[in-house]
Amino acid sequence: MGGVDAECMAWTIIDSGLPTGGFAHSLGLEAAAASGHVLGRKGEGVRAAPGGARGHCEAATWAATEARPDAVASTRDAPMDLTTYVDAQISSLAALELPFVFEAHASTDIDAWKRLDALLQAQLVSNPIARRASATQGAAFLRVAATGLASNTDMLARIEAMRTAVSKGEAAGLLAPVFGQVLAMLGVDARKAQKMYLFIALRDMLSAAKRLALIGPMAAVRVQSNLSARVESLAARYQDRPVSDAHQTFMLGDILHSTHDNLFRRLFLS
Repeated sequence: MGGVDAECMAWTIIDSGLPTGGFAHSLGLEAAAASGHVLGRKGEGVRAAPGGARGHCEAATWAATEARPDAVASTRDAPMDLTTYVDAQISSLAALELPFVFEAHASTDIDAWKRLDALLQAQLVSNPIARRASATQGAAFLRVAATGLASNTDMLARIEAMRTAVSKGEAAGLLAPVFGQVLAMLGVDARKAQKMYLFIALRDMLSAAKRLALIGPMAAVRVQSNLSARVESLAARYQDRPVSDAHQTFMLGDILHSTHDNLFRRLFLS
């Protein structure tokens, strides 16, 4: 698939109506807000119920993102605003997961995909919440690809082989390698695929922020517009890198994300 068809497919995939489960996840924002690390629209974090994440994050510190060395260091006593948190989290996602999108896109061989899946599982070993969320969304993306996106029997057979590998426990089906492989099959070029991956994450985080009452709908549009250039910059910085370069840049975000299941009340799965 190429040309106009590939362009239309790209628009279809970034459509918020595509049922891939992204809106059930907050990329750690819910735990960060509940622990008081992120300010809402009234300048306050979401109040954590008893048993919230704060007690698990007392020693957490924020290593400023590699791409923003001038960012203000943050602790629980100096919460960051929503835009700063989203920027930092998207930056870390780009550094860690775009290499997996890129390498999976470069080879649609199922054994290469299984290897990349295993490597990303190892990268996420300290954050079982993120690993679980990635696997859930990867499985949903494969299901959508099989039932609604596959344009020929060969593509369908390859996608079904990936789904079978996941069901047999041969792979976790993490989202980034799945996304790269499927978009290559659909004819979307690698650089566009990597940019789409970041856009979807930004969109889903801001959707979560609205439902957590951290920001209003119009303000969310403004934040997304303001961060669009940032997404472009991150895509250009981290695109086409090998997985040996994959790394995290926002350790506090990873720590907070990993406490999600300790929240007394939860709106999101992660």
